[in-house]
Amino acid sequence: MPRVHNKYHRTAPADAIYIGRGSPYGNKFVIGDPHPETGAPMTRDDVCDLFERLCLPNLDVTALAGRDLVCFCKPKRCHGDAILDAANGGINV
Repeated sequence: MPRVHNKYHRTAPADAIYIGRGSPYGNKFVIGDPHPETGAPMTRDDVCDLFERLCLPNLDVTALAGRDLVCFCKPKRCHGDAILDAANGGINV
């Protein structure tokens, strides 16, 4: 079953796809930056929620179906969880 791996842990398969910043799938929202709606510093939940609401609907994630993903956040909440879920029809997180 596909999953999101932490890049630092070096446990991802060689063919896993990087989804962090600088990639087409990176989260443009940054923890600690001002929230675009409230101005308060954003938390991890804020940046993941905003990614899911504002970015994910505009991404074509079909090429990621069945693939392992790599980011720096795991095992903490990661925008990659939403990408994995969307790419696999809601069967993974």
